[in-house]
Amino acid sequence: MQGAMLFTQHHSLRINSNKEPVSFNETGSFNLLKMKKNLMFFLLVAPFISQGQYIHYNNVYMYLPDTASCLLANTIMYDDHYISYGSAIVVEDGFYRQRWVARTTDFEGNTLNLKHESLPVVYETPGINGQFSCLRLSDGGIIQMNLHLPCNSYQTTIQLNKWMGDEIIWDHSYEELIGDCELENELYEMTACEINDSTFVVISRYIEAENQFGLAFTYFDFDGNIQNHYYYTESVGLWKTNLTHVYDMDTYLLCTGTTYNGNDQQNMIAKYDYEGNMLDSVQFGSSEFQDVGHSSLLLQNGNIFIAYNELLSWDIFNNYCITAQPHYMMYDSDLSLIYDIIPDEYPYQDLLMTGAGHRQAISTIDNKIVLVGNYSSSCLGEVVNYVTKLNMNGITEWLYEYQPSIMSTDERLETIIETNDSGYLISGNTYAPTQKFWLLKIDACGYEDENGCPPVVGVEEGNSHSELVELWPNPFTSTLKAVLTQNAERVFITDTTGRIVFEENVFYPNQTWNLSALSDGVYVLSVELESGQVISERIVKQ
Repeated sequence: MQGAMLFTQHHSLRINSNKEPVSFNETGSFNLLKMKKNLMFFLLVAPFISQGQYIHYNNVYMYLPDTASCLLANTIMYDDHYISYGSAIVVEDGFYRQRWVARTTDFEGNTLNLKHESLPVVYETPGINGQFSCLRLSDGGIIQMNLHLPCNSYQTTIQLNKWMGDEIIWDHSYEELIGDCELENELYEMTACEINDSTFVVISRYIEAENQFGLAFTYFDFDGNIQNHYYYTESVGLWKTNLTHVYDMDTYLLCTGTTYNGNDQQNMIAKYDYEGNMLDSVQFGSSEFQDVGHSSLLLQNGNIFIAYNELLSWDIFNNYCITAQPHYMMYDSDLSLIYDIIPDEYPYQDLLMTGAGHRQAISTIDNKIVLVGNYSSSCLGEVVNYVTKLNMNGITEWLYEYQPSIMSTDERLETIIETNDSGYLISGNTYAPTQKFWLLKIDACGYEDENGCPPVVGVEEGNSHSELVELWPNPFTSTLKAVLTQNAERVFITDTTGRIVFEENVFYPNQTWNLSALSDGVYVLSVELESGQVISERIVKQ
């Protein structure tokens, strides 16, 4: 299904079949319009790409036969193919066995190879494979990390392996990190980063004793040997910390995550030394509820971008349904706040208690931020998956939602990479009726169809182009797309009699309009700028 815009609550969109002109309803739009006047004109950055050179697909693949559950970590781009690394629980002889999985696909989305290796762990139930994550090293290796429960539901340990391409070169389990199973220590919520060209650190939360929480910092060489291991014990009551991202800053570790005391879960950015001692921190979020959906991105200038959901309500009597308001935040390297923006493009989100929210943010070649995430459209409704592109000021350039190519009652897009055609490849899972792996390839404008991004070299016949407005395809049959100037306020279309037949307020450069209700013929599309100037282009529907 083609990506659909999520901006309907802020748009006044009319197609008029009457003779009288329509008037535009600006209720609720003024503040949003003024807030976004610093929007930069959207530029496509790969000059060698023209329309038709982007690759698009929306594919779903089987993990392995008899898969009971699956987890996806990341997709890596190589010279002429992708490899998607994940983990699957399969049923064997009435028991559940976990397997590392690596699927190789070409740039068109066709499967070239599927490798899988069993872990030396057998479960009686399928849902205990713990958290799963992935780290790419500077030597080209991929570290897969998993937490599993070899003893009982309170005892976990770290399982690591290293891939080079689609071959596993080592696979280790580290029970010695927590000792005897009877201690009932617990490790979970892992994150990791490379420290230098021979060492990486894995940080996980653990329970040392009843109501005594801490962080474990374990350093490994690239062969999986433990170099150092440090514990940092929380000292403030019942507070416990989950770190979701860690970055090496040469003299300290910069971490983001949450800290929680049983009643209030705050988002947190913190600095730790290499032995796990906290040096500085800042907290933000709701003071009444547990905030969720946190994602962060360290930028080249040392600033850190945060996307999270502030909880506004929590209905424990209605499927633990929570309502959240998204935030975009930017902090500098001193942990001082640069901005905190509430993006009006999203509706207030009804989130399930299943980790829905912002999943991953990346920086792009054109110095922008692209964010992938998901949320429930209602507390008992289907999951909405989205990708959005922002400039560094937190202003939205486009936002689309996506669905897999098969029927599914639950699906999650999780990770995203920028590809060599300047588009994006997003990885995720579908969970019903069977668990499958989802790969979505979109172009640089967020479209998943061949008539997506406009040409960037010259002007092809059949398109309209000016310094301020670019339209395609023209002529069109039902859908017209555009890239507008940064100070565009309103778009309207008139027929040959001058009657307004379509009108819409605009807040961002990339636009897609469904004009299938218009009759075939010649029209004029006009773009009204903030200054009052009107730019017009001739369009043809056929």
